[in-house]
Order: sequence, then C-alpha cells, then structure tokens
Amino acid sequence: MEITRHDEDEVYEASWTGDVEYLNRLIEKDPEILRRISLQTGKIGTPLHVSALLGHVEFTKALCTNNPKLGERVDVDGRTPLHLASAEGHKETIEPLLSVYAEGHKKIHV
Repeated sequence: MEITRHDEDEVYEASWTGDVEYLNRLIEKDPEILRRISLQTGKIGTPLHVSALLGHVEFTKALCTNNPKLGERVDVDGRTPLHLASAEGHKETIEPLLSVYAEGHKKIHV
C-alpha cells in the first residue's frame, strides 16, 4: 500500500471537524501518518494546532495520545497548539496539551 500526501491532508480535514472516528480510521490505515505529520509544519501548523484553535477537546486528546510530539511543534508564527487553545479560551482543550507538555518537560508551573 502506497501512502500519499492525500492521506495526510485527510488528517487536517478531520482536525477541522473534530472527527475522532475518522482520525482513528486514518491511523489504523497508516500507523505512521502522525509521525510523518510531526516532521513537517505547514503554514497553519499541525492538525493539533487546528484542533486546539477550534476547541475540539476529544480530537486534541486523541492526537496527544497518538503522537505527543505534535504538542511541541510551532506554526509559522512560533505558536504551539497550547498557545492557540489558550488564546481562544478553550480550557478543556488546554488540559490534554498541558499533560503532553508536562510529560516532555517533566514539570510545568501554571
């Protein structure tokens, strides 16, 4: 099975709608898809940037669980998904992002 850029674009589409079931199907089809996405950051960042910005709590949790490194990526303006969720006041979305950040940095002061 050949993986195309189209599959990665579908992860971005799912992040706009917050469709966790669709994300899970994409990961099942290609378990490495989120790893590849974490190695690149487009103009709008990663799918986690989109999900955090829009306040999709369950989708954000799913991405953080499947690839915590996405939480460390910055968009073209140097913002992490945590910055975007915070700026929009998405308190429930901030929690899984803080967990990922704390795991990667051992301790965070809020």
